[in-house]
Amino acid sequence: MKYLLNGLCALLFSAPLQAQVIPSAHLYSTYTDNLFLSNSRKADWVNLAFVDLDYSLNEDFGLFYSGSAHIFNENGDLFNHLHQVGLSFARPLGESGSLYAGSELGLRLDRPHYDYRSFLQARAFASAKVYWRPELLAHASYALRRQDYINAEDYSYYEQNFKARLTHFLPTRTTLQLAGELGWKTHIEGVEDLSFSDFEIPARFGQDRHILQWVASAKLAQSIGPDIGLQIEWRRRIPLSGDSRYLGAFFYNPDDDLFDDRYSYSGQNFTSSLKYLAPWATILQATVERETRTYSSRPAYDATGQALGRAQEETRHGARLSLQKNFYLDEGWISEIGVDGEWSYRRIDSNDPYYDASARSYTLGLQIGF
Repeated sequence: MKYLLNGLCALLFSAPLQAQVIPSAHLYSTYTDNLFLSNSRKADWVNLAFVDLDYSLNEDFGLFYSGSAHIFNENGDLFNHLHQVGLSFARPLGESGSLYAGSELGLRLDRPHYDYRSFLQARAFASAKVYWRPELLAHASYALRRQDYINAEDYSYYEQNFKARLTHFLPTRTTLQLAGELGWKTHIEGVEDLSFSDFEIPARFGQDRHILQWVASAKLAQSIGPDIGLQIEWRRRIPLSGDSRYLGAFFYNPDDDLFDDRYSYSGQNFTSSLKYLAPWATILQATVERETRTYSSRPAYDATGQALGRAQEETRHGARLSLQKNFYLDEGWISEIGVDGEWSYRRIDSNDPYYDASARSYTLGLQIGF
């Protein structure tokens, strides 16, 4: 992976100087009254800074770099930063389709107390879509990813993902969509003694190196009027074989595959969103969600830390209200400014008292396009 990263960086910096660079920057600040989404109820300010550079080589090929950093006001040890570089390719398929493919390399680094999360990542992907008829769109994609945890090698893995989606546009301004997704995760290392004594965290995990999972979904989108749209989505997650490894730790990290990846549970999810295009091109959106989860290899514990003899089960409820407004500038070196705000509420009803909790979050965001 080191040689791939060096090669891609060399290509990025040796590209023709006349190629067009399109930068953008994003800043988000969130206050939450329950950072870890547990009964410990620790509040914190979380700031996210994100920058993206798109480097257009010609009409087919492009290079990109993205970098982000999470900064925690009260829990500084959770600071982390992620850097990704990649190559993309896009080309029309006849008169009614398109092909998009690419590859990327990423590096995430955490502070010493949480450095078992640090990883190197390589990913390749390809997707194609074609209109079989003007009202019928087919889409298929494949992605291959390898993720190497620098300080937790037993959790390093390959992942393959196949997706297929069929979308039907009806004269009634209704859109129907059916989708299927097959995921296959393979741990690179066999099971060893994962004590993680430096963190005083017991390691609990399944014994399988291969995990197979199927996800089915259906979506309905309906235009209610010229300025209002409704969307309803159902998703079902079904493990086919294998159990996910995970760390039995109590900490926050929304995208942490070591703890709570999508292969570790089965369940279903219902989401409903109402979007309104308000005056002055302001977008208002309200979303409610309900999700059930049954974890395959994660036992539930009582308040004293004793195993209850059954798998952890959860019912998650969520609600979000958001507002977004974009400003477009005709002069100067800034072409677009986006401002958004969001309020969210999450509630977990769990048979494990530690995770039986709720949280409220308030977010302000700023996006700048150049």
